[in-house]
Amino acid sequence: GDPFVIVDICIRMLTPRELANASSLPPQYIISHGHDGRVFTKSQQVFFIGNCVPPELQYHVTAANCQHFIEPQALRRAA
Repeated sequence: GDPFVIVDICIRMLTPRELANASSLPPQYIISHGHDGRVFTKSQQVFFIGNCVPPELQYHVTAANCQHFIEPQALRRAA
């Protein structure tokens, strides 16, 4: 019946850049500020990265679902 208080769990949180790298966003992808120079907070950057569709994932989902758009010759050359 005694209440417990968690003071610090000693786990380092990932930085926005580390999250962007884990989401396969290219290194030159700017996440620190907008096109108008407005600086984003860390919370905003993490939110934006969390809502993005990673380019690698999108490529593979599109490739798996659009095979009928690819010419047969292109498939033979790739193999």
